[in-house]
Amino acid sequence: MKILYLNNYPMDEAWRLWEAGKYPGNHLFGTTHLGRHGIEVRIAPYRVHTWLASLGRWLRLGDLDQQYRALFSGCDLVYSACQGDTLGLAMLRSAGLLRRPLVATVHAPFRPGLERWVARAPYSRGHDQLICLGPAVEHHMREVIGFPRERLHMIPWGVDLDFYRREFLSEPPSGPLRILSAGKTARDHETLVRAVDGIACELTLVTSGRHAPPRGSLPSNVRVIAGPGDEFALTYPELIAAYQRAHVVAVPLLAMRHPRGQTGGTSLLEAMAMGRPVLVTRTELMPLDIESEGVGLWVGPGDVTGWRHAIRRLLDDPGEARRMGSRGRWLCETRYNMEEFGARLAGVLWQALPRRGGAPPGRPRPQPDDSRGRP
Repeated sequence: MKILYLNNYPMDEAWRLWEAGKYPGNHLFGTTHLGRHGIEVRIAPYRVHTWLASLGRWLRLGDLDQQYRALFSGCDLVYSACQGDTLGLAMLRSAGLLRRPLVATVHAPFRPGLERWVARAPYSRGHDQLICLGPAVEHHMREVIGFPRERLHMIPWGVDLDFYRREFLSEPPSGPLRILSAGKTARDHETLVRAVDGIACELTLVTSGRHAPPRGSLPSNVRVIAGPGDEFALTYPELIAAYQRAHVVAVPLLAMRHPRGQTGGTSLLEAMAMGRPVLVTRTELMPLDIESEGVGLWVGPGDVTGWRHAIRRLLDDPGEARRMGSRGRWLCETRYNMEEFGARLAGVLWQALPRRGGAPPGRPRPQPDDSRGRP
């Protein structure tokens, strides 16, 4: 089977970096592991016709540039890692004008109003299979949107263990408690900074320049590493080194009425893969319950006192922190990883074909899609 992979990110460059060992494969949402299941991946070119992509965003139909390319790809199936970037194709398929099966991942609930109405109508009818990355989203799609249970799959996301290798695991250097907070999307840096003021710890915020807090008002135990503009400050190899220096990873999140995706999930899973305990703002979309799983502690949104208590708890009990870190790594190795995600994704993709057959052997290399066309 040949599939065309769509994403609202330049995946061809991401794939090149992944092959060079500089980028984790989990950001390619299982496609790096499909070759071993008899599935050849082709990557849709990114922003060939910028005006068409912009038109799609304006019409709220997703990236029409990539969807247009899917019409001429010659592939057996279209797989998208973005729930909103296949609506145009879904409308064609629901009208019987597209024969190629369509599979997408769903990251967040659809908002009330027009968005939810569309999800119940052409979006649901046009997708052969949908994949949810967490239980809250699966419940929303099943109970609120009414997507058929037999075509809905909950597959927990995970990390690329070939990238976050065991050899990277190490005890952090001796000294004061070091807290790392890495991320730029919907981060509540202000609450975390206020919480560490006066505590015997060191906080490092890794983010982008646009999302960084004002440096002039920061306590002396807070350090900011910010990239230019909207760019993240560190490469992934540099980020791994930052995890190795940290004792604890904090994921402070802003309270959002309608969160767009599992914000903070990547940071959570990365910390677990690196064997670090996590402190996370409680949100309903987080893919796992960190307290019941024994990998960290929840903190309420905007709760400065709650953050202080959580930090002091791990500061006073380093043994508990080590146990949480070890438990997180074990969960990544047994459940939250790309081997597991890729295998289950392959099953869904084969199921979406009108006629299923045995997956041929081999591990074909992904190819860029050349069907650029002329709109």
